[in-house]
Amino acid sequence: MLDHFGIIDRDLRLYIAVGPNHPPNGFVAYLKYVPSTEPSLWKSKAGIYYRRVLRFYSVRNVWTASLSMPTSLDPTTMSMIPIVPRDEVWTIIDSRKRAQELIQHCTDELECLAAELVSELALQYGLPQQCIGISGSIMSVSYTHLTLPTN
Repeated sequence: MLDHFGIIDRDLRLYIAVGPNHPPNGFVAYLKYVPSTEPSLWKSKAGIYYRRVLRFYSVRNVWTASLSMPTSLDPTTMSMIPIVPRDEVWTIIDSRKRAQELIQHCTDELECLAAELVSELALQYGLPQQCIGISGSIMSVSYTHLTLPTN
């Protein structure tokens, strides 16, 4: 199950996984951020700036953002779907682990607010905190403590 997990490829592009089922050769995903040489709102803790490819969510925009990706035949719908090939994956970011990292140590006001929200949701709905994830840009910068890939 990788739905809404982050996938980072060897070129440091960030994708968002879609759904629990994935073909053997890759992960169904859409492209969300790509590294940029220009300063932007999205800067990883490793100092890498990102450009947001998918600015607004719609079927058309997700498809347009994913046009450069390889595709695989989905045997259920008999349609071609964008994938991140398994051999191009550098790391996978578990949104649930990211939430737990923030609960243990948040570094800015937005991260602390997200951690509080996770705790409040868990308490209010009687859920284990470990089943609630953080996605979006807060999740996407979490990989920066890892060693960067070598191509």
